[in-house]
Amino acid sequence: ITPEMVLQVPSEHSIKRKTSDYNISYKLSRQIDEKQLEQLKDQGFTTGLGKALVDNTNIFPLRIWIVDNSGSMLTCDGQRFVETANRNMIRTATCTRWNEIQETVEYHARLAGLLRAPTTFRMLNNPAVGAGSQVFSICQRGDEMVPQDIEEARNIMRKSTPRGPTPLARHIREIREDILAMESSLVQEGKKVAIIIATDGLPTGADGSGGEWEKRDFVESLKSLEGLPVWIVVRLCTDDDAVVDFYNELDGQLGESEI
Repeated sequence: ITPEMVLQVPSEHSIKRKTSDYNISYKLSRQIDEKQLEQLKDQGFTTGLGKALVDNTNIFPLRIWIVDNSGSMLTCDGQRFVETANRNMIRTATCTRWNEIQETVEYHARLAGLLRAPTTFRMLNNPAVGAGSQVFSICQRGDEMVPQDIEEARNIMRKSTPRGPTPLARHIREIREDILAMESSLVQEGKKVAIIIATDGLPTGADGSGGEWEKRDFVESLKSLEGLPVWIVVRLCTDDDAVVDFYNELDGQLGESEI
């Protein structure tokens, strides 16, 4: 079983955003330049894969990450990549699930900056006091601010302490409102928004309660995205059988949605 699956599907302390908060271009068609390509090659990408990443950025002018920072992320069964003397070889080391997602978010923040791909990260729960904002973005304030965006993302992730429940359904519904506001422009230009759910657990309510009702509520929140121009990726940070089985079975619960 792979830890990542893709779904294409046609409030308590809510995070309020206006469509104008997302600084994206629906009509812009980006081309990869030599500097970007060389940096991607340094990371192990081929020329073809590098160009495919840029094509992907043109199809998805906005990426929205839901980052699970619930208390269970402190469980020590995560995996992180460790560099070796041979750049063509990598190894993994055991770490907390939070360490794994920290590394993942920091990497994708840097990649978004390199590709100039507008990306927003929103944590499930407020981070630790002094850590920074619960929502942070890359390439939303102009190219000249990208280095600062990446540094802020890195600092927020490293200063945050996992705690609280896993209110996935609430965040999906809030994002849905944002997508509805941009739907006409996205459809007109043939674009989509990528929604990445990086989580380690089953959905809960805001009070931490979990059970069949919370699972159904989460499924219903995903169903509410049917027909909208979105592409959803579930990035699991666990090998827990119950969690993996739940997400593997989503295709059957979402009707005609493609998983």
